[in-house]
Amino acid sequence: MASNAQAATNLSVTPMGGGASLRMSRISSAGSVAEEVRIRVTSTDNQRYQVFQRFVNPLVNSKNQPLGRGAFVTNTVAGSNATGTLYAQTPDDLNFAEQLLYSSSSNGDSDSFTVSYNILKENIQQTGNFSGKILYTLRPLGGSTQQEIYLSVYLDADSDFEVEVESNSGGQAIEVTDEKDVFQNTAARISFKGNLGRDVKVYQELDVYPQSELMEDINEGYVQFMTSGSGDGSLAVTDSTDLNYRRTLLYSSQKDSDEFFVNYSVKPENEFVQNAGNFTGRVKYIIEVDGKEYEKFLNLNVVVKPVFQIKVQLPPNGMRFERIMPEDPPQVKEVLVTVTTNLGKPYTVVQNFTSPLSNEKGQEIDRK
Repeated sequence: MASNAQAATNLSVTPMGGGASLRMSRISSAGSVAEEVRIRVTSTDNQRYQVFQRFVNPLVNSKNQPLGRGAFVTNTVAGSNATGTLYAQTPDDLNFAEQLLYSSSSNGDSDSFTVSYNILKENIQQTGNFSGKILYTLRPLGGSTQQEIYLSVYLDADSDFEVEVESNSGGQAIEVTDEKDVFQNTAARISFKGNLGRDVKVYQELDVYPQSELMEDINEGYVQFMTSGSGDGSLAVTDSTDLNYRRTLLYSSQKDSDEFFVNYSVKPENEFVQNAGNFTGRVKYIIEVDGKEYEKFLNLNVVVKPVFQIKVQLPPNGMRFERIMPEDPPQVKEVLVTVTTNLGKPYTVVQNFTSPLSNEKGQEIDRK
């Protein structure tokens, strides 16, 4: 508290949280930050007066970066005075311009009132430990000398940034299969809180390329990914994209908190191109906050089920040999045999009669 005891009109400024300066509470991702100052004027000369405030030193951190426009707002508390008129009852940004807080009664009666100071987290542009200085001015309207009091302001805007990365089933592994209709069930969930207006960017890159038990790499482009689910931030990969070693931007925002998903699937047109097996790798997620990086990892398990299919396509009219005469050339019919497999092993295709060719009398054709 500071005062001028020699003046007939005396101004005092007292932080209601105690001490000789205004110390704002540490900003967190939950709740709000507000402090109050009690301003008292004692007057004995029956002269009307007014009280003003303004910043003489704005709130800046150790890098001389401002807190952010509209992040530090102030207003007088309605009903906190006994006489006179309170102004600035609507929260407004405090800056270098003088702000009228109070005007006394015509008799210049003594009075006191409360000024509230609030931090709007959504307007914070920088973090760190901030300091500034407010000037309060008592200005008599009859020509007497005005009084000035300075109040230092301190603010801790270093929040506890928290980030969580897990599979959407709550584990530490993403399970991808070549089964149909499982795209939404194979995802990484990425969430954060406590950001306080900083730039947040989330990247992805392969830390360990998926390999089978036989140390065989999974085919490039077989596994794909895309982002989904954020209500506030900007998703950078909204179409299916090949998973590879390259660092890829997934998400960016300045939100205090958010959540989004990275969905994984196998490429449909690659069906049966990839050899069967259980492929294991690891994905790294890089969360960048104002140049500082946080790294998180999830295992990536890709299961490619074994497939061996054979398809026989007969001629349009079937396997019919009609009107065969001894002097006629041979009749030829072709059958298309298609084998689809991802076993990665050699195989043979054989044919055999299940029953011999015979006529209506049961006579078999000569096989020679």
